[in-house]
Amino acid sequence: MTTIPEFLARLAGGDTPQAAVDDARCLLPPIGCGQPLTATDLTDQETAREWHLSGLCPPCFSRAAGEGSDA
Repeated sequence: MTTIPEFLARLAGGDTPQAAVDDARCLLPPIGCGQPLTATDLTDQETAREWHLSGLCPPCFSRAAGEGSDA
């Protein structure tokens, strides 16, 4: 049986939030942008916590959360 993390990794082309955090980058496309993170990307504890949990950089996290759109 496939676990939820395994299923999500398959959807993300085999990438996982843990792999993104280990590599100090955003999740690979199509979920994230795959770009490396810089010191200016994680400006506060909440942003850093979101990245550690989701593997998404701040702009990709905002897009995924629907922030800044009329959706």
